[in-house]
Amino acid sequence: MDRIKLTSHVKKGDTLYTPYTEPDGLGKSLRITSWSKSWLPEFLWIGLIINELGRKDDLEQLYKIINDLQENKICVSHFSKIIQLDMEKRKLFWKIVSSHVPSEVLSPFTVVITPDIDEVFYNCFFDFSANIDDFISNIFDVIKQCDKFHDKLTTDICFVVDWFYVECGILHISSNNSLLPDALTNYYKHNHREEVMGKYRSVIRSTFQGLCGSYSNNDFSKLVWEKLGEITDCNPLTIVWEGEKNMDFFGKIEKSIDYIASTNEDKKMETKYAVIMGLVCYIFKIYKEIVE
Repeated sequence: MDRIKLTSHVKKGDTLYTPYTEPDGLGKSLRITSWSKSWLPEFLWIGLIINELGRKDDLEQLYKIINDLQENKICVSHFSKIIQLDMEKRKLFWKIVSSHVPSEVLSPFTVVITPDIDEVFYNCFFDFSANIDDFISNIFDVIKQCDKFHDKLTTDICFVVDWFYVECGILHISSNNSLLPDALTNYYKHNHREEVMGKYRSVIRSTFQGLCGSYSNNDFSKLVWEKLGEITDCNPLTIVWEGEKNMDFFGKIEKSIDYIASTNEDKKMETKYAVIMGLVCYIFKIYKEIVE
């Protein structure tokens, strides 16, 4: 892929934008989002399936689920969009999922998706005989495996979401792009230790970002995290610091700040410089007070 020429960039004020991030173009619809905060809650149901059934078998089952959903015109991957479907479509959606996946696989998610969020999902998967603590443990087991965007389970989830977009006709692939079709076709056949997966994972994640970058239901994601916070115990972290004999670090920082200030006399009246230096000095002052 050719690099974007500098002449193709657009300057706005003191910022240089690429053609994809230009604020009056595509950049207007893009937003900075966190995988763990904004996206993971949407696709936890997919993560639970992959984690429980095993990677290869599960990805094959999910592909069958996606096909069946598309045949019924309800091919949706975001949980916040699924719960916006009318009741009959939601019942059909989870009936299709249950035909390929044992219901106990998604039962843990009912501790979060309670009847006030989606009664259909709750009625389909809640198990009255199960241990709630086991449910919570299963959910956090998945979260720990995919709380970072570059985690292997995260990429598996992105692969499934990409296929949702392929099947419902939103993702169109250029004939000049050979890597993405190859990755979508062969990704599930290889384990993550194989060398070819290095390039597959990159294109799968970047495709996911391009597809989902303009949609983010932060209200739903926030609700999921709040629910999880309410049903889990606090895990306080305490760091005991006994001090150090050698505290030259603060002396060096003080000299560095003095040097920066003395070599940037011409910038003292600039707002950005004043704000940054003010913050640095304030942070330094606080830390020094703590140490002393």
